[in-house]
Amino acid sequence: MLLLIQYTLVFASVLTLVALGGCYSERSGIINIGLEGIMVIGALGGVLVLSFMPTSTPAFLIFIIATLAAVLCGMIYSLLLAVASVNFKADQTLVGTAMNMLGIALATVIVKALNIAMTNGADNSARLSFVENRQALIIKEGT
Repeated sequence: MLLLIQYTLVFASVLTLVALGGCYSERSGIINIGLEGIMVIGALGGVLVLSFMPTSTPAFLIFIIATLAAVLCGMIYSLLLAVASVNFKADQTLVGTAMNMLGIALATVIVKALNIAMTNGADNSARLSFVENRQALIIKEGT
Protein backbone atom coordinates (compact mmCIF):
# COMPACT_ATOMS: atom_id res chain seq x y z
CA MET A 1 0.00 0.00 0.00
CA LEU A 2 2.86 2.36 0.82
CA LEU A 3 4.36 1.77 -2.61
CA LEU A 4 1.06 2.64 -4.28
CA ILE A 5 0.80 5.88 -2.31
CA GLN A 6 4.43 6.72 -3.05
CA TYR A 7 4.01 6.29 -6.82
CA THR A 8 0.70 8.18 -6.78
CA LEU A 9 2.33 11.15 -5.06
CA VAL A 10 5.30 11.12 -7.42
CA PHE A 11 3.21 11.03 -10.60
CA ALA A 12 0.53 13.38 -9.27
CA SER A 13 3.07 16.01 -8.26
CA VAL A 14 4.69 16.02 -11.71
CA LEU A 15 1.38 16.22 -13.54
CA THR A 16 0.16 18.93 -11.15
CA LEU A 17 3.21 21.05 -11.87
CA VAL A 18 2.72 20.61 -15.62
CA ALA A 19 -0.96 21.54 -15.31
CA LEU A 20 -0.02 24.59 -13.25
CA GLY A 21 2.43 25.64 -15.98
CA GLY A 22 -0.33 25.22 -18.54
CA CYS A 23 -2.65 27.41 -16.46
CA TYR A 24 -0.04 30.16 -16.23
CA SER A 25 0.66 30.05 -19.96
CA GLU A 26 -3.04 30.10 -20.84
CA ARG A 27 -3.60 33.01 -18.47
CA SER A 28 -0.84 34.97 -20.19
CA GLY A 29 -2.36 34.32 -23.63
CA ILE A 30 -0.04 31.57 -24.87
CA ILE A 31 -1.44 28.28 -26.08
CA ASN A 32 1.18 25.83 -24.86
CA ILE A 33 0.17 22.39 -26.08
CA GLY A 34 3.79 21.24 -25.96
CA LEU A 35 3.79 20.72 -22.18
CA GLU A 36 4.03 16.93 -22.47
CA GLY A 37 7.07 17.17 -24.74
CA ILE A 38 8.70 19.66 -22.37
CA MET A 39 8.03 17.27 -19.48
CA VAL A 40 9.59 14.34 -21.37
CA ILE A 41 12.72 16.29 -22.31
CA GLY A 42 13.07 17.54 -18.73
CA ALA A 43 12.75 13.99 -17.43
CA LEU A 44 15.33 12.81 -19.96
CA GLY A 45 17.78 15.49 -18.80
CA GLY A 46 17.28 14.53 -15.17
CA VAL A 47 17.74 10.82 -15.87
CA LEU A 48 20.87 11.40 -17.94
CA VAL A 49 22.45 13.48 -15.19
CA LEU A 50 21.37 10.90 -12.62
CA SER A 51 22.84 8.02 -14.61
CA PHE A 52 26.23 9.65 -15.12
CA MET A 53 26.78 10.95 -11.58
CA PRO A 54 29.34 9.18 -9.40
CA THR A 55 27.88 6.87 -6.76
CA SER A 56 29.91 8.50 -3.98
CA THR A 57 27.84 11.70 -4.21
CA PRO A 58 25.51 12.32 -1.22
CA ALA A 59 21.86 11.47 -1.84
CA PHE A 60 20.54 14.99 -1.23
CA LEU A 61 23.06 16.47 -3.65
CA ILE A 62 22.12 13.88 -6.29
CA PHE A 63 18.46 14.83 -5.90
CA ILE A 64 19.14 18.58 -6.16
CA ILE A 65 21.45 18.29 -9.18
CA ALA A 66 19.11 15.93 -11.06
CA THR A 67 16.12 18.17 -10.38
CA LEU A 68 17.97 21.29 -11.52
CA ALA A 69 19.13 19.49 -14.67
CA ALA A 70 15.55 18.44 -15.44
CA VAL A 71 14.30 21.99 -14.96
CA LEU A 72 17.09 23.41 -17.12
CA CYS A 73 16.49 20.92 -19.95
CA GLY A 74 12.75 21.65 -19.89
CA MET A 75 13.37 25.39 -19.96
CA ILE A 76 15.77 25.14 -22.88
CA TYR A 77 13.35 22.93 -24.81
CA SER A 78 10.45 25.30 -24.12
CA LEU A 79 12.42 28.08 -25.80
CA LEU A 80 11.60 26.28 -29.06
CA LEU A 81 7.97 27.37 -28.71
CA ALA A 82 8.98 30.92 -27.81
CA VAL A 83 11.36 31.34 -30.75
CA ALA A 84 8.96 29.77 -33.25
CA SER A 85 5.98 31.80 -32.07
CA VAL A 86 7.63 35.17 -31.52
CA ASN A 87 10.40 35.34 -34.10
CA PHE A 88 8.93 33.18 -36.88
CA LYS A 89 5.22 33.96 -36.21
CA ALA A 90 4.33 30.26 -36.25
CA ASP A 91 1.02 28.93 -34.99
CA GLN A 92 1.34 28.02 -31.31
CA THR A 93 -0.94 25.01 -31.60
CA LEU A 94 1.04 23.45 -34.46
CA VAL A 95 4.40 24.12 -32.80
CA GLY A 96 3.13 22.65 -29.50
CA THR A 97 1.93 19.50 -31.24
CA ALA A 98 5.26 19.16 -33.03
CA MET A 99 7.08 19.67 -29.72
CA ASN A 100 5.13 16.79 -28.17
CA MET A 101 6.01 14.44 -31.01
CA LEU A 102 9.62 15.62 -31.20
CA GLY A 103 10.15 15.33 -27.43
CA ILE A 104 9.03 11.71 -27.22
CA ALA A 105 10.92 10.72 -30.38
CA LEU A 106 14.09 12.51 -29.29
CA ALA A 107 14.04 10.89 -25.87
CA THR A 108 13.56 7.44 -27.41
CA VAL A 109 16.40 7.90 -29.88
CA ILE A 110 18.82 9.24 -27.26
CA VAL A 111 18.10 6.44 -24.77
CA LYS A 112 18.41 3.72 -27.43
CA ALA A 113 21.65 5.23 -28.76
CA LEU A 114 23.15 5.42 -25.27
CA ASN A 115 22.11 1.83 -24.51
CA ILE A 116 23.72 0.58 -27.70
CA ALA A 117 26.88 2.57 -26.94
CA MET A 118 27.04 1.31 -23.34
CA THR A 119 26.51 -2.35 -24.26
CA ASN A 120 29.03 -2.39 -27.15
CA GLY A 121 26.48 -2.65 -29.93
CA ALA A 122 24.00 -5.05 -28.35
CA ASP A 123 20.58 -3.38 -28.04
CA ASN A 124 19.35 -5.05 -24.85
CA SER A 125 16.62 -2.69 -23.73
CA ALA A 126 15.41 0.88 -23.84
CA ARG A 127 16.32 1.85 -20.30
CA LEU A 128 19.36 3.37 -18.68
CA SER A 129 20.87 1.72 -15.64
CA PHE A 130 21.28 4.00 -12.67
CA VAL A 131 20.51 1.58 -9.86
CA GLU A 132 22.85 3.08 -7.28
CA ASN A 133 21.84 6.70 -7.81
CA ARG A 134 18.10 6.13 -7.87
CA GLN A 135 18.28 4.96 -4.25
CA ALA A 136 18.41 8.67 -3.37
CA LEU A 137 14.87 9.06 -4.75
CA ILE A 138 13.27 6.12 -2.93
CA ILE A 139 11.38 6.72 0.31
CA LYS A 140 12.21 4.07 2.88
CA GLU A 141 9.72 2.90 5.48
CA GLY A 142 10.40 4.11 9.00
CA THR A 143 12.23 7.28 7.94
